[in-house]
Amino acid sequence: MSDFPNLPPEFAGKRVLGTKKAAAFVGLSGREWERRRAAGETPTPVQLGTRKLGYTIESLVTWIEARKEKVAA
Repeated sequence: MSDFPNLPPEFAGKRVLGTKKAAAFVGLSGREWERRRAAGETPTPVQLGTRKLGYTIESLVTWIEARKEKVAA
């Protein structure tokens, strides 16, 4: 994520990560992320191309926070 070190804070959460980087961001392997995506257990992806998906950092953080709430309950 160091490609844009001076990105303004209001845009930082809008940044889109590819599938591999999104998986790494949340601490999962690419294979596990794909398994969960196929099961409908990941945030809704952004269609970047015909075969390329991405995820906003905001959606990933929201997804992580929701999972933390489930564990705490």
